[in-house]
Amino acid sequence: MSELREFYYLDSKLSGNYLTQIEDGLTQYKYENKMEGSPNHSFEISTGALGEILSSTLGVPLPDFSYRRDGKSEKIKIEEFKTLNEVSQLSRLVKYLEPAMIDIKEKLDRESWGQLSENQFIKFDCELKVSNLYLFTEFTRKLGKKSIFNPGNDEQFNEYVDHAETIEDKKSQKIILKPNFSPDNNKYYFVSEIKKRFLDEDVELKDLNTEKFTVIGKIDKKIETSEKEIVFDLTETGMLEVMRSKEIKQFIKQFNQSIDNPMMTKFFSTEQDIYAIKPAMKFKPLALYKT
Repeated sequence: MSELREFYYLDSKLSGNYLTQIEDGLTQYKYENKMEGSPNHSFEISTGALGEILSSTLGVPLPDFSYRRDGKSEKIKIEEFKTLNEVSQLSRLVKYLEPAMIDIKEKLDRESWGQLSENQFIKFDCELKVSNLYLFTEFTRKLGKKSIFNPGNDEQFNEYVDHAETIEDKKSQKIILKPNFSPDNNKYYFVSEIKKRFLDEDVELKDLNTEKFTVIGKIDKKIETSEKEIVFDLTETGMLEVMRSKEIKQFIKQFNQSIDNPMMTKFFSTEQDIYAIKPAMKFKPLALYKT
């Protein structure tokens, strides 16, 4: 990770947990080393031990490789004090993961998408999509209980604003990541849960909609044929979990009819705004950033 990055989302708890498992404890330390004369020195690393750590702690598949470097120095004095912050913690974790992490640049075909594995760490560029139904509730909430849209302080309108505020108070929301390498981003995409406390303090979830990001994270789970992953439940009842696709499509149709006016067309919704099915996958992001 040599590039400078502007972070919009960084899950410091998850990256800290992974790093702790690999290093068996996070440390702050002062390190001083003096070498006199002209000694030869060498550095060697192989995936033997590292591979065992990553495999046993995080379930990461790792190819075999080794690296060696030799050099000379007339005189070396190193004195440094290191403390961890959220960004340096992620950078350190990524250095461990780099031998196993795939940086996907090229567009994949459908077969290659299916060969991506659970627990595989990947890095990719994507477009982020927030559910239009979530954006609709956020719009409603911002209107407030009494405004030019609700001059009479209508009770039914107020109830809907209360409902929107309940949704906004949730600690996390699910979003869609549409990778640049996707064979078809209407079907082949990732569903991710964003924890709001890890968003940059100047960023709201709605600000990320349709923006382009680089993402680092882990493929969490492949959605099976018989499953559906709920992206956003406008009802907040859990009923969508047991509703059939036909019933959900009818719900979407009714919603779109109810907002059939020019001002509300940006909230027009599709199945993707509510749920995902195979070949989409669940994805656990560590960081979203721009370079």
